[in-house]
Order: sequence, then structure tokens, then C-alpha cells
Amino acid sequence: MQLHLCLVSAACAACPPSGFDTTVSGFDITQYASARWFTQQQMEVTYLPKDQNHCVYADYTVKDKKSTLGYDVGVHNHAEEASGKVHEADICAKIVDGAAGKLEVAPCFLPTALSGPYWIVSYDESEGYALVSGGPPTKDGTDGCKTGSGVNGSGLWIFTRKQERDEALVEKVRGIAKDLGFDLSVLNDVDQSKCGMVVVDEGGEVVGATVVMDLLWLHFYPGFGSGDATGAEPLKTRWVRDARICIGAVTCYKGLAPQILRLLVIGLG
Repeated sequence: MQLHLCLVSAACAACPPSGFDTTVSGFDITQYASARWFTQQQMEVTYLPKDQNHCVYADYTVKDKKSTLGYDVGVHNHAEEASGKVHEADICAKIVDGAAGKLEVAPCFLPTALSGPYWIVSYDESEGYALVSGGPPTKDGTDGCKTGSGVNGSGLWIFTRKQERDEALVEKVRGIAKDLGFDLSVLNDVDQSKCGMVVVDEGGEVVGATVVMDLLWLHFYPGFGSGDATGAEPLKTRWVRDARICIGAVTCYKGLAPQILRLLVIGLG
């Protein structure tokens, strides 16, 4: 592994820094996608405002074959506001240079020609971290280089496998980013405490009740939500993965009884 260090200020005068590249070799997307990634710090961009810096995580699903539009990976992103309001999005990724950890991402319905860079700049599975960037940092920052703040070619993330923040590990990854010439001032903390409890979605519905209903539908109708030609992640995968435990939270079951009775009648009829 070769680190391209900015040892003197002159070496970092241009953005991206001279010789900038990912530092991973022999990258294994299957291993990378094998478990959830929790965001500990991230850059604010158009689609990631700072008021959604709570309980942020990403799940990756490697497809058995390319989607119709040529995508290799499904990505499910989850973020919350301090109030518990949920923001979720499913996008797709294509592998550009698998060994070097270089992908491109976009909404699953868009052609891959419109996807933007998504680079796993540094990654260590044994230590449980990943430094991810929206491609090379091409813009001048306050103290180094940064990516854009729009959609394509934007963003910087520090991921860890464990949800609970490990300050020493976060600082280590920040050091890697600094050595590579990134402007660390763009990074904002993500609050990973008090997650996985009762939350409401963008429509104001309690998520716990929605998940239970989805799983009941799947029990009676296994083919329901099996994905589509755009390459979007099958809903069954997402629902089962994101089911939340709402022990002691009565609001999880608000309005659920009549719907369960209706499904039981349909299922037994």
C-alpha cells in the first residue's frame, strides 16, 4: 500500500494533490458489502444536509448479475434528523476499477453514463474502517483539497463497522485523510446514539408499524416486492434487513391491529 503524503505545503498547492489515488489494492467488493457501514463523520453536500447527521448508515448488496442499465451493486442509505424523521434512498453503483475500490453511483433509473465517482480511498476490514470520497478532491479548501458539494464528484465520509463511536479509530482515519491532502474542516460529526428506536418516516408514519405490515405481506405473498428491471434493490431484502425492535414502545403498534386482522382474513381466505 502506497500513501501519497503531502509532506510539504508546496506539494499540496494544486488540487487534487499530485499523485492522488486510492490506497487500496486487491479490493474485494463482496467483503466490503458483507456488513453495514455506519457513518461517523461526513461532508455536507446537496443531498446530505447537516440536519440529517443522525444514525446514518449504508448497506450494500452485490448483484448476482448486472442490472438492465449496467449496475453491479445496490446501495441503501439511511439518515435521520434529531426529531427521528427518517430519510432513506436506494441508489445503484457500477464497478469501474474493482481492485482499486473505484465505483460510480447514481439513482438506479439513470444510465450509468450519468453516474458519479465513489471511491473507497482507504479501507481496512480487520480494523473496521473505510474512508470514502466522491472521487479525487479537485477543489481548494480551507486547509487542503476537497470534493464538490453538489451531486456528482462530491462528498467525504468516514465509515466504521461498529455503530458506537471509537474516537481513536476516527482520529486515525482523519489522519489518513489529512495525509492524502483532504481538507478536514468539511467533515461534520454524525450522532450514532439513540438509534434503532421508534422513528417516523417522511410521511409522518411510525416506521415500526410499517415494517411489521411489510413483513406480514411477505409472509402471505412471498413474491411481493421482488425488485424491478431498473436494478433497484428487492424490497424484501431491505425490509427484512431494516426491521426494527420496538420493545416497550406502544407507538410502534399504533393503528396496526385492524390491518393485521385484514391481512389474516385475506391470507386465510
